[in-house]
Amino acid sequence: MANAPYQTLELITAELKKRAEAGDWETAAQIAVQLGAQLQPGRFPAATPSDRAAIEASLAHIAAITERAGPLHTDIACLLKAFGPAQPEK
Repeated sequence: MANAPYQTLELITAELKKRAEAGDWETAAQIAVQLGAQLQPGRFPAATPSDRAAIEASLAHIAAITERAGPLHTDIACLLKAFGPAQPEK
């Protein structure tokens, strides 16, 4: 069984992935704040072999969230370009 901080990390990233897949970005953002608090230096003990599965699952959740958020990022950029303030010429 994984150490508690790694279990918590897995649970938070799983919930974040679930909300992202559902398109509930507002709740996902709130969960991301929790994740940020969890990832503070010194909060995790040195990983042991029993932590490996939780770490791998957390990384898989983060990869899935990133993949899901990519098109959203592009959509927001297009909306800002179309309807946002004029951008200075480069």
